[in-house]
Amino acid sequence: MEMEMEMEVQIQTHRETAKMSCEEMTGSTDKPSDLSAEVCEHHIVKHPACQPHITGCPQANQKIKTIEEIQDRKNQTLIPLDLLGGFPRRSRSKRIVNHGSISAPENADFHEDLTAKSSASQPPFPKRRCAYQKKKRRQKDEETSDPEVVNRSSGRERSKRRVNCDNGIVPQQGKLDSSAFECYLENLWTSFSEEKRSSFTHLDCLWFSLYTKESYKAKVLDWIKKKQIFSKKYVFIPIVRWSHWSLLIFCNFGESLQTKSRTPCMLLLDSLQIANPRRLEPEIRKFVLDIYRAEERPEIPKQISRIPLKIPKVPQQRNAEECGNFVLYYINLFIESAPENFSISEGYPYFMKKNWFTPEGLEDFCKRFNSTCP
Repeated sequence: MEMEMEMEVQIQTHRETAKMSCEEMTGSTDKPSDLSAEVCEHHIVKHPACQPHITGCPQANQKIKTIEEIQDRKNQTLIPLDLLGGFPRRSRSKRIVNHGSISAPENADFHEDLTAKSSASQPPFPKRRCAYQKKKRRQKDEETSDPEVVNRSSGRERSKRRVNCDNGIVPQQGKLDSSAFECYLENLWTSFSEEKRSSFTHLDCLWFSLYTKESYKAKVLDWIKKKQIFSKKYVFIPIVRWSHWSLLIFCNFGESLQTKSRTPCMLLLDSLQIANPRRLEPEIRKFVLDIYRAEERPEIPKQISRIPLKIPKVPQQRNAEECGNFVLYYINLFIESAPENFSISEGYPYFMKKNWFTPEGLEDFCKRFNSTCP
């Protein structure tokens, strides 16, 4: 503010000086409009009548120029930047950067750490895709493989190392695969006399699983037909589903569905009942209906659907790998103790209770059959 006031005083002084100079040179003050210079608020407007006199007066002319320079300098100083458009914006470079040629930073360890963190934060899509592909390949192998070589063991490769059962360990570490199970079952079957096993028969441990596949259904029904299961009192059907073994037993299937004393029924023995063995019932019902149709039995579907399916509370496995051994032991004890006339209305569940056998009895059974299969 002080600077502006000083400049205004200087401008006013120069105006008066210029006016007095013009009056002295012309000798008159009566014609201010013709001979004098009209001083406006911001600059001097020179009249034509006064122009020759001002030009002829170097001192006045110099003072006027000085006033104009001061005024121009003042205007340049007081004009705000936003009226001039502000500072010019820096134009963005349009040069294309080749990221492939950019060299790694000098601090390579820091760069690698950032890369590891960014990759760790991303979801593991490759692993999911790999697991999905493995599952599809496994399903394809199950559908196209030969029934005799299908392995229903879990996806993890199991150790085939033999274990010395003198220390009370079960014959084989891990769950039994289909080959080992079938070997133990055949040896168990031949350990009974011909007379004892005349009332029993068993199906291959893979037939039920293969039946659930449309491409093998007709073959499995033909194989079962050759077994003549309707001429036997008891039929053992080992089931392996979802990497778990259970035992299905047909009782009195050769009898009429109208009888009350020896009514046909089914038993499902499962050593892991917390896994809900009832989830197998829809497949079992369909399996039985197709067997009756394949044998051209006179029973109608409505009667077949009423065949009872019982699940007795039998001893349960102690870990996740004993289910195969339990099924073999179920078969062994059932053959030894099965009644002559099985009836669900009179003696059921017979011996099939929680205290049916002890863990020590199962271990002795496993020791006995340890050396029967290579």
